[in-house]
Parts: sequence; C-alpha cells; structure tokens
Amino acid sequence: MKIRLEQLTKKFPNRNKKQGEFVIAVNNFNFEIPDGKLIGLLGPSGCGKSTTLRIIGGFLTPTSGTVTFDGKVIND
Repeated sequence: MKIRLEQLTKKFPNRNKKQGEFVIAVNNFNFEIPDGKLIGLLGPSGCGKSTTLRIIGGFLTPTSGTVTFDGKVIND
C-alpha cells in the first residue's frame, strides 16, 4: 500500500495566549512511502514525528493537506 503525504500541516491552539494563536507541529510536509517499504522518522524532540504518525494512523485530522493510501484520501 503506497502512502502519500501532500502539503501536510497540523496546527494546535497555543496554551500561552501571549505568544499567538497556534503552534505549528507539522508544516507543509511532503513524503511518499512506496508499497512494501519500511521507513523511520528521525529528528529532534518536538519536530513533529509523533504528530505525523498520528495523522497517518487516523488519530489526528490534519489542519490542511492530504493523506492518501493507494490514491484514496483518508483525511476524514
């Protein structure tokens, strides 16, 4: 099953009202996972790895962008 992430963005409300309205966890992320391949996401703490995996798994809805499995959009 090929998984494609296109212009994936996820924003969360900011807990500190003085610093703005949103915290951007994932910003315009594009990636394709070919059928049958195993991938890993590497990066520093707070860079959006877990948020991206939660979106792929269907636990979070992206703020914008699309997630497709074999060409079928699964955002909702």
